[in-house]
Amino acid sequence: MDFQNIVDALYSPTCVVSVEKTKAGKYGEMRLVAANPKYIDMIDMRIKQEPERISPEKSSGFIPGSLYTDYFPDNM
Repeated sequence: MDFQNIVDALYSPTCVVSVEKTKAGKYGEMRLVAANPKYIDMIDMRIKQEPERISPEKSSGFIPGSLYTDYFPDNM
């Protein structure tokens, strides 16, 4: 399935998140699979405002398949 085409068709900031299901029935890694330009703009704004909270290898912008916590703090 082409997730990028789906998110690009939507006006609002949109992304597709992949959530790993562990053997224990809980959730594991959450990854940002695809994002539209408005969502990427939101990530870029966060990188500029809080560069110390962003993973250094991700500081150049959105990379599809990245961990959610590379861009947003884990508040669980």
